[in-house]
Amino acid sequence: MVGWGTVGKRAAIVIGVNTTGSLTPLRAAVTGAREVAQWLTSDGFDVETITDETKPLEARDIKNSVLRVLDPPGRYDKLVIYFAGHGYLNGTSETWLLSGAPDDPNEAIDQSLSAEFARSCSVRSVTFISDACRSVPQTLTGNRVSGVSIFPNRTNSMDVEIDRFFATRPGDAALEIPEVEASKRYVGLFTEILKNCHINPPPDLISKSVLEGEPAVVIPCRRLKETLPQLVDDAAQSKSILLTQLPQLRLECGEGAFLARAQFIKGATLDFQPSRGTSVGATPQRATHGSSLDPNDPSRLYYSPDVKDALNSPQFRGDINRFLTSQDLISDLRTGLQVIGKPVRRVLDGRRAIRSSDRGSFVIDLHRRHGENAHTVLVEFEDGSGGAIAILRDYVATVFANEQGIQSISYVPGFGSPRRDEYEDQRSRTERLRSIAAAAAKNGVLAVDRADAKKFGDLVRAAKRWDPTLGFYASLAYAEVGLIERVRSVAYYMRDDLQVDFFDVALLSGTMDSAGELFPFCPALNQSWMYLAPRGHRLPEQLERAGRKRMQSTWTTFTPEGFIEIEKFYRRRARE
Repeated sequence: MVGWGTVGKRAAIVIGVNTTGSLTPLRAAVTGAREVAQWLTSDGFDVETITDETKPLEARDIKNSVLRVLDPPGRYDKLVIYFAGHGYLNGTSETWLLSGAPDDPNEAIDQSLSAEFARSCSVRSVTFISDACRSVPQTLTGNRVSGVSIFPNRTNSMDVEIDRFFATRPGDAALEIPEVEASKRYVGLFTEILKNCHINPPPDLISKSVLEGEPAVVIPCRRLKETLPQLVDDAAQSKSILLTQLPQLRLECGEGAFLARAQFIKGATLDFQPSRGTSVGATPQRATHGSSLDPNDPSRLYYSPDVKDALNSPQFRGDINRFLTSQDLISDLRTGLQVIGKPVRRVLDGRRAIRSSDRGSFVIDLHRRHGENAHTVLVEFEDGSGGAIAILRDYVATVFANEQGIQSISYVPGFGSPRRDEYEDQRSRTERLRSIAAAAAKNGVLAVDRADAKKFGDLVRAAKRWDPTLGFYASLAYAEVGLIERVRSVAYYMRDDLQVDFFDVALLSGTMDSAGELFPFCPALNQSWMYLAPRGHRLPEQLERAGRKRMQSTWTTFTPEGFIEIEKFYRRRARE
């Protein structure tokens, strides 16, 4: 049993949106929200329920609800934000759509941004529960939905733990299923199983705590993490052999943290039981897809069991292999750039434009630039899209791009550079780590859990001397789960080692005030853009406009319209 913990008053804001713009109306969102509100109210939460049953739901409605919980500060120990409705995955930012979206791009909740602002609220534990799709929008209007934070812009010294319960993994849809034909009522599968996990749970799923001064039997979140994905997927497959749904729980909490009390009701049982022989409360042994992990694969040192399924999926393994094969180094470059996978129209290096060679390589001679350890170039692809790439002295940057934009960037010590021999000794491991990190970022599993983020960051940061992008990935993994001191450690090391300040690392670590010139001059990773506002940093207006015109890629890629803006900024900067 986990030791006794103590929790004070709890609040919940429960949101249900059935109708969003012209999207297909949902049946289960409001129903699910009402049932969750009833469940949490019976468990002692102060609950506010907000739905679109009587009028369209606006972002300000939810912002006002959050303010009512936060003011005056210190009333609550825990806040749960539940959402049922349509959702998008823009880059790696989770977006919940409200009534006016996608026509109004700001009538949506940026869950990732809200979580980051929640770190400065006055409640020590905030849990987001999302029974929504995490699918990539297929239209231009969908891609333009940005969303807002529902938490205010405040400062607070409290260490706030952020836990996130997602109904699906990135890129997947959250299933609605007919409950029983006689009832003609639809339920959100994830919501139904989550609620039912708290009814008559087996002994290995429960623990003891103290809730508002009274002993309580609870379901620890980390035991739910072991159990819930299997139960939901089994329930989906019990409805149809073709259905699959695997939730994702991203936890920062300790072992004793919980969502709600266990309820012991005479005669009640779980609506859905595991169909593949997994007992409730045991670590699930899920079927994997494709080949199993190589025991020598460095990723095994990092990923927890529930994430190994993603690692073994054909998509993930395919991404790793693609990124591995895209790292062939042109051996005669000492400092330069090569682009693989997508035709390049030109590279802008200061005031000059370098046309693409047949090999897709560009020699950038930093040795002729006195005292310069890095500078930024622009890469424009044949379709007019492009990105800003940092060029580092004595490194060759390799950009791998496809029709969705830049999917990976890597750096390798160039021919004749002092670090080349060191790199050759570590080459196989470094390339493997780099490919795993790029695939994890692309598939949204870079930081699934605070414990995983620590392991992953510690694993890849050791190789950042030979490829600085591993420092980028480590910084992002740490930042996503609030490990800011570890991000600062990466920032200080990379500054000392390379004599370069990288935009993403400085932004994520909160060290921009002490940094010199930043490379490149805007976030290199698409996900880093989300941290600009929470870190209190504003870009020049032209860069902000360009930032609103980005493609759905792992590394920042501007649309043709965005690239025009970025080129104007770049040329003006070169003249100054």
